[in-house]
Amino acid sequence: MSRAVRIRLAAVAGCAITVIAIAGSVPAVAVAPTTEFVHRTGSRSPVPADFVQLVDDVGVLSIAVPPGWTDIDTAPGTNDDSSTMPWISASTDFAAYSETFDVPGTVFIGVTYTTDLQSWIDRLGQGESCGTSSSDAYDDGAFQGLSATFEQCGTSGQATFMLVAANISDDTTRTYVLQLQAPTPADVAFFEPILASFNAVGITSTVGAADVVEEPASALPAQATPIVAVTLPDGTPLVPATAPGQGGGVTAPEDTTSAVFTPSNVLAEGAVQVTDDTRTIAVAVPPDWIATATAPGADAAGAALPQILASPDLAGFTSGFAVPGVRFAANPFTADTATAVTAAAGGLPCTAGTVQAYEDPVFTGHILELTACGGTGTRIYLIEASPADQSITASLLVQVTDPDDSDLQTILSSFDTAA
Repeated sequence: MSRAVRIRLAAVAGCAITVIAIAGSVPAVAVAPTTEFVHRTGSRSPVPADFVQLVDDVGVLSIAVPPGWTDIDTAPGTNDDSSTMPWISASTDFAAYSETFDVPGTVFIGVTYTTDLQSWIDRLGQGESCGTSSSDAYDDGAFQGLSATFEQCGTSGQATFMLVAANISDDTTRTYVLQLQAPTPADVAFFEPILASFNAVGITSTVGAADVVEEPASALPAQATPIVAVTLPDGTPLVPATAPGQGGGVTAPEDTTSAVFTPSNVLAEGAVQVTDDTRTIAVAVPPDWIATATAPGADAAGAALPQILASPDLAGFTSGFAVPGVRFAANPFTADTATAVTAAAGGLPCTAGTVQAYEDPVFTGHILELTACGGTGTRIYLIEASPADQSITASLLVQVTDPDDSDLQTILSSFDTAA
């Protein structure tokens, strides 16, 4: 059975959605639980302290789910127009969620942009399986669109199924579709905290009004953002991205002809080493990156994936482009790091440069620079590289918010397997 948006979607003629799993992609981010997540509207919506926050593999979507929903999938799918479909699903049993109304769960996806939001309500609605339904306009301060609630669903007649199809103001990158399912009236209590947490990473702020991180006043629109290339002491350049409208896009691996990129082996003064909880990987970060998360994430099969997140402000880093940070994960080994780094860039709202060979004393693989991220001057560097023993493939996302490359060089000069 192929994975589709509602899975029952296959019953809709001509509407099947194909989903692919991309090897070596960045894993879901499981952030250490907090007592509450800050909602987009500026009001604080309480979320149970043990909820787990997930980020999809391409770093576009985030959502918080109950800790018992351990059947998690964050690999991207493919939309009808063959574009990448960012995906997060979580349930106690996703196979049962897909076929019945007997278990709770959620699916959050990014689909091809459309202003016809009703078409998604019609496409995924469960009117034939439920006794009653209602629809309303939806607006949470960031997402605007439509919601539909279907009640008295399934063989028990006790289940509730909710759909949200929405866009984000002037952003035309994609349309967002959220599904929620509760097998009993008591399970509907999960809807509110999940609705309070779902977000588009890097596009929509999740911080409260009093804590909003403003973009720098000097930030220019995407078409005017200066391109700042990294040049190492030996003169080796990291091939920059082209400006929007002048070509660009992710270069296919077979077209990669750039020089090998090698980090400078220089650390920022006072850099602090961080090791993940499984003691598999380690990295040095700037001394002001005091917010860290080192608990393992999970791959599509539920296996633990060692990871490290570090930033001056993790919430700001994971929800926008105004704060620097790093996400370092130990994925299973893949020999095709060029394809892996290309896939990691697929869902990010940035302009991609050329996939370039990467080499340091321990790791070899590929690196890719992304510029004009979210229409700002922020750059993102994606690295997929493996040590000689092929024990892991290191997947890094480094977000740089100013022209100074010392933070980038600190990370690239230090990331390693733990001793």
